[in-house]
Formats: sequence, C-alpha cells, structure tokens
Amino acid sequence: MPTPLFSRRLLVSLLANLGLTLPLLVAASPIPASPLPLVLPAGKPRVGLVLGGGGARGFAHIGVLRELERLRIPIACIAGTSAGSLIGGFYAKGVSLDAMQAAFDSTDWDTVLSGKIKRSDLPYTRKRDDYRNYFDVLMGFRDGGLRFPRAAVSSQEVDQVIRRLAGDTLLPTFADLPIPFEAIATDLISGETIVFNKGDLAIAQRASMAVPGVFEPVRLDGRLLVDGGMARQLPIENLKGQCADVVIAIDVGTPSLKLNEVRSFVDVLSQYTNIGVVQNVKQQEKHLTSQDLLIRPDLGEYTAGDFKHHRKLAELGEKALAPLTAALQRYAVSEADYTRWQDSKRARQPQPTVIDRVTLDKTQYVKAETLRQQLPVPLGQPLDAAALEARIDTLYAKGDFERVGYRFFQREGQNVLNLMPLERAAAPNYLRAGLGLSANTASQNDFTLLFSSQHIWLNALGGEWRNYLAIGRNAGIASEFYQPLGLETPWFASVSVDAHESVLPVFGIHKDKLGRYTVRQQSAYAEVGLSLGNYGELRGGVFRGNARAERDVGDPRIFVEGRESTGGLRVRGTIDQFDNPKMPREGYMNYVEIVHFTPFLGSEKSYATVQAGLDGAKTFDRNTIRATLKYASVQGRDRSPFALFSMGGFLNLSGLQEGQLMGGETLLARLMAYRQIAALPSGLGSGFYAGMSFEAGRVRDTADRVYTHTGWLPAGSVFVAADTLLGPLFIGVGKAQGNPLTGYLFLGSDF
Repeated sequence: MPTPLFSRRLLVSLLANLGLTLPLLVAASPIPASPLPLVLPAGKPRVGLVLGGGGARGFAHIGVLRELERLRIPIACIAGTSAGSLIGGFYAKGVSLDAMQAAFDSTDWDTVLSGKIKRSDLPYTRKRDDYRNYFDVLMGFRDGGLRFPRAAVSSQEVDQVIRRLAGDTLLPTFADLPIPFEAIATDLISGETIVFNKGDLAIAQRASMAVPGVFEPVRLDGRLLVDGGMARQLPIENLKGQCADVVIAIDVGTPSLKLNEVRSFVDVLSQYTNIGVVQNVKQQEKHLTSQDLLIRPDLGEYTAGDFKHHRKLAELGEKALAPLTAALQRYAVSEADYTRWQDSKRARQPQPTVIDRVTLDKTQYVKAETLRQQLPVPLGQPLDAAALEARIDTLYAKGDFERVGYRFFQREGQNVLNLMPLERAAAPNYLRAGLGLSANTASQNDFTLLFSSQHIWLNALGGEWRNYLAIGRNAGIASEFYQPLGLETPWFASVSVDAHESVLPVFGIHKDKLGRYTVRQQSAYAEVGLSLGNYGELRGGVFRGNARAERDVGDPRIFVEGRESTGGLRVRGTIDQFDNPKMPREGYMNYVEIVHFTPFLGSEKSYATVQAGLDGAKTFDRNTIRATLKYASVQGRDRSPFALFSMGGFLNLSGLQEGQLMGGETLLARLMAYRQIAALPSGLGSGFYAGMSFEAGRVRDTADRVYTHTGWLPAGSVFVAADTLLGPLFIGVGKAQGNPLTGYLFLGSDF
C-alpha cells in the first residue's frame, strides 16, 4: 500500500530524525521548507483524479480536465499511469491545458515516434552511406555475438518532449507539486509496482510510459523500469482513502477484441498482452464505491498510435463528461472558492533547481573527457535547459548513443545533475547489409549484395574504420580510416583503399547488344577534408592505382582492352539536405567530383573527369515534385580509352537498357512527380507512391560502330513504389524515343 500523499513529508522527517530512510527510487536528502498548503473548499469531499494509460488515447485526459475546469471542480490529488502520468504530471506541475495543446500542436509526431532525428539535422558522416541501398536495420558484433537495438524506437525525442513540459522539477516529494501527484511504473525484473512520489518528475513520467519493446526501459537505482500499465493501469488505490474522499477514474485503455475480431497472429498477440492489463484494472475497480465515478470515453476507432489526432481525442474526452454533468455538480464549488484553489496552486509552483554538482554515467567506448567537453554545465545556477538540449541534440546526432538524457537528484544536501549517455547496444562494431535488384523486360537482370562494417571511437578524437563489400554486378571492396583532427574542429584526415569493377555493355548502331567488357580499378587515397556539419563535406587529396579493361563477350575489334597505371588529384564536395535520399520529399542535394590524372603522380595518361549533380524535391500535401540534373565528362586529349560514362535504365532514360548509351560526356535532365497513396508506420518506411517521370538525355563523344543518338533523347516512365526499410521498390514501365516500351522492377536508389 503506498504511503498517503498528505502524510509523506511528516513520515520522511520522522524517519530522517531516527536515522532511517525510505526505500524510494531517489536518494534521501534534506527537506526544504514546505510550500503553502493547497486550499480546498471546506465542506466538500476531496476529489482525486485517476488517469489511466492508453498511448495516444490518453489525449482524451486533456478534454476531461478541460470539462472539470469548466464545472469548477477542484482536484485534491492526481495519480497516473503511462499516458495518464504524462498529462496528469504536466497538469499537477501547473502546465495549463492551452500550453499542453500548443506544445502537442507544434510536435512533429512522425519524427518523435520514429525515434529518429530529421535527416537534415544529421552530420554528413551519418548520411554518406545512404546512397547505398542498405536495409534500415543496424546490428553490431561484440563478445562473439550479434547485438541488436534495445528497443524498436529510440526515446530521445519523446524524452525531450516530456522534459520541455515537465521542466527541471526536482522535489523531495511530489506532494509538494501544485497538485499532489504519483506516477506508476513496473519493475521489469520482479514485476513489482513502482510508485514514483518524489525526485525528478520527467524521469518518473518517462519510466511510467516505457512500453516494453517499443521504448527502452529506464535504468534507475538498480532497477529496470517499464510502462506502469503492466502492473497498475488505473491506480485507484493510490488515491482512494489516502488523499481523496472520492475518485474520478478515466480509463482510456484499448478495449479487448471481440471473438470475430481476432483474425491474425497480430490480433492474438495484442489480445494476449491486453489480458493482463484488463485484469489489473478489474482489481483496481474493487476500490470504487457508489460515490466514485469510472468513465470510459468513447474514442471510436482511434488507437494507441494515433498521436496526430490529439485534438480530436481531447474533444472526445470532453464530450464523455457531458452526460455526467449532474453527477459531477455535487463536487463543484463557487467561483470564489475555485479562484482561491487556483491561486493556491500557483503559489506552490516549484522553483528552478540550482545545480550544485554534475555527474556523468560511465561509458565504455566514448571517452568521458570527450563528453564533459561537449556537455558543459555551469554550477551554482539553474540549468539553461535550452542550451543543454542543443548540445545534447548535437551529440546524439553523431549516432554513438541510443539516448542522451539527464536527471536530477539530491545527495548530501546538494542538487545533482546526472548526465546519462546510453551507448548503442550494437557498439562499437556496427554491421549493415543491403540489396540492390534490377530487372526489365529486355532480359537484363542484375543483383548486388551489400555489406558494411564500422568500428567507432578507435581513439580519443573519434577515429573510425569503415569497410564496404559489394557482391554481384559492379562488385567491389573498400576500406577507410577516418580521423577527426580535434573534438571542436571541422577538419579531418582520411586514408582509404578501393577496388571495384564496372560491367559495361556495348550496343551496336541497330540497338543490338554486341557484348560487354569489364573495367577493374584499384586505388589508394590520402585526403584531408572539411566537415560542413549537417550540410556536407569538402575533401581533396592524392591517389595512386591502376585500371584494367577486359573484354568478356563480343567482337574484339570493338572493345578496347589494356592496363594502365593511374595517379593524380581528387577533389569532392557534397551538400546533402534531403529528408530521404532514396525517396526524397523535401530538400536538396548537390555534388561535384573532379579527378585529374597526372603523370607527375604516376598516371600514364593526362586527363580529367568531372561529375556533378543538382537534385531537389518539394512536397505539397501528399504530392512531390523532384527535379534532377546530372553531368559527367572526360576532358583531355591524352585520356584513357576506357574512361567512359554511360546512360540508360529506369529513371536514367527509361525505355533504354542500362548502359545502352556510352560516351565521353553525358547529361541527364529529369522531372519526377509522385503522390503518397498510403502511409506506413514510421519504423517500417514512409509509404506507397504512384508517379511518373519526364526525362531527357544527351551523350557526346561516342565510339564508332556503337549505338548513339544525335541531340536530346526524350524518355519517361510511370511507376508505383513502396519505400520500406528494405529500400525503395519500384515497378514501372518506361519509353524512350525510338525504343520499345520496357517494363522495370527496381530495388534501390537511382544515385
């Protein structure tokens, strides 16, 4: 049985005088002067409000509170679980309902629920592998086994939403809040009900809503805490007969499925999970009497995940109390008494917490000194939450942590700010895999298996070792050591090796396939670069290697074969602000690469290659317009005979086969339009699309006896696509002038 809210200060003081402590989640500390009492009208029963869990359905609590305010019913105390702990905790702390609604209106729920930072805010080091079609699943290898994330969704964004509204509220007892409050969580190991009644309000709320398997559990004082609904979904016993004479309980949990609604294994799992919740709700209902009210708002088909519909859910919560107005009127007070109650709440508003000491949770891979430099916190003054949040965002965006949070507690008479960086479960050796597929009705079928590994924090400055492997068409292997030159400097150095092959088909003047040849290249690079933060990077340096061209199939008179040494200078620059490089809906990406092959650095030939691209996307409602311009050329008379560029294939002159046009200079202009016809849950992808493309290409400096086209070649396509965690899958048909209609199946990016 939890300690009564109204007596907790007395009990804590008594035990402290006896040299004892309560077994609570936050270390005992000296109790400051009690706030002014909460003024409750005499002669009226004390009304306790119980707010149950239910995910997004918990937004109905806002409407319930709004109606109670309209009826002038003062609340003596609140207990909440999960979503109920969020809304109830904010309200108990003194956040107005209008402020809550405004905060929820301005929240990007897609970003919050995906657990991902907007891609435009990520450092470029985390974006540059996006052009390869890796699956959106990050694994790790450590201690002889595979490691996976601790939860389906990172709680980083959720934590920040909670912290902004709950503030840095540290109290020896939540009975000292403007409205006394308790939050319920569950000990994942023992199954014990955990009652949060003191300490850091935001941490209490976060633990109460840590849905197992969705958000990672909260580790606190030797416990692993998850959603309170597993133990006490509707915490009536926390208030009834304690701080409240009567209870108004709001149950917004998902109703149990009916027999004819259990149609799939998903339904079976959902119902199985819900059984335990329903049973503990029934146990709590036994504490109700005829004077109490149990309200279950009719929330229709809205689910626990419908966060975007928070305003509609609040309206339904408000409507649920309309038929009960007469029953509620007996708890209403005069306008003067209600004003005195509100004034007493405002007088109890917690004061900002002054930080006396900062502690840092131990990390295994990221150096502690590095974290201290990146998360400085001044002492002797209240926390500048906005400044710390900005630094946390920057640190979290680097990708080394599943979550970067903080909490307050009191120890030895001091207010302690505890920084809690939680390293990825998959660290420090990350593994990724991917797949590229292309097939068309011209019997051209290819696949590529992709693998990568990344070892982070090889030294105190954050050195990384990256490796890549591609098997199949255009196979290759690469390895890079990437070294930042300081923690606060944008400069870096890179040493890398690369070996890859390009399979190039050759088509005759009658569009018949004459054969193919393969160009194999090996190179070693030494470069320095400048990070442009979230936008991109510039890098340049020297390289040395060799290239070899071999005929695979076809007339040897058409193919140029041979081997030559290469060496020279390479300069690259990239600006990337796409929200999704594989199916972009907003943003832009520009790149340029200039390679100068020079005899001074070991090249047998003297020439240069230039590749550049401009790409941008803009979305209007569900309709996206994307424009692309790509250019590539070989310049110089003494150039390699097999330094050529090709065009053709889906979205790169659709209607042609891949590589059907080849020459020393290519230029592609493309305009795409696509519409999102269905959405996917944020963890599975962005959705399903239908669209079309209008394309035009030009190839110059072509070889004799191969297929060419004078001037611009118009082309286009229509397609449907699914953007999933496996990458974008396209099914479409394309047509180029003078070429037959071609069908395509394509998995991957068009970059």
